[in-house]
Amino acid sequence: MAPNRIMANDGWITPYAACPCIRLIVPTASFAASLQSTGVGNNPDWVERMKEGWETDILALLDTLINGAWTQKAVFSEIRARCESTKFHVYIFPRVYRPEKLPSKGADEGQVINLYMNSVTSGPVSPGGDSPAIYFDPATWRSDSIIRQMAEITNPGRFGGAGEEPGDNLFHELIHAERRLKGIRDRARTLTPAYNCVEEFAAVLFTNIAISEKEPLRVLRYSETTFTAMPPQYRTSKGYLNSAEHVDLIKKIQSQDFSLFRRVADSPAPNPFNPVRRLLKGALWKGQMADW
Repeated sequence: MAPNRIMANDGWITPYAACPCIRLIVPTASFAASLQSTGVGNNPDWVERMKEGWETDILALLDTLINGAWTQKAVFSEIRARCESTKFHVYIFPRVYRPEKLPSKGADEGQVINLYMNSVTSGPVSPGGDSPAIYFDPATWRSDSIIRQMAEITNPGRFGGAGEEPGDNLFHELIHAERRLKGIRDRARTLTPAYNCVEEFAAVLFTNIAISEKEPLRVLRYSETTFTAMPPQYRTSKGYLNSAEHVDLIKKIQSQDFSLFRRVADSPAPNPFNPVRRLLKGALWKGQMADW
């Protein structure tokens, strides 16, 4: 079924049918600018194909997430409830790639890779919350993406493949969006530099819980600054909570957004990594699972 589009002066807006407060912004100018930067021009037919392809990919990812694991569904429920009570929206925009505007003018391969391998959530943060904007391109994060393959070859210490799939990255940004809708954006630095700040720690934490619910044996992402594997001692809830810093950070997240925290703690999924659940409720199963 064709998406329901609201035509605009520059492209169109696509409300996501299953959660209409999430809106895709599909601007012609942005896609034309990115295509122009590739050096092949901005052929109007190619621009339209890029727009439709991006829209299709985003809608498919949203469908997968909203029908996915317990924690993924919980985040969408929180977004929907907050938007319905405030009339806020979550806007998803395409990334605009302009390598020529980098300090190296595009000559530095590392700078170009970092430009592409990035997603951002922005917008005003007021005490009562506001409408966030996510800038995201799923094509960059696919396993067959040339940019991703180059990143993993040239900088495996940063791009190690953990939590690097398109759905992981979009969900990470949706967690930031959910918090911004509620007026939460905590940039306080963490003791562990790789975690970056409380805000990023929260997004990585909830994304890891969702990954573990869906695929219990899948490698989890350790930190915000890299896509490298979680150290062995932290791969279960019990092990993760052996770190005093982790406990303090999770308790802070609990105080900031208890509604989402409680939903995630209620997860019935028999997965090894849900430190939110273990901190709030303790071990829930007998035998081997008690170590979770």
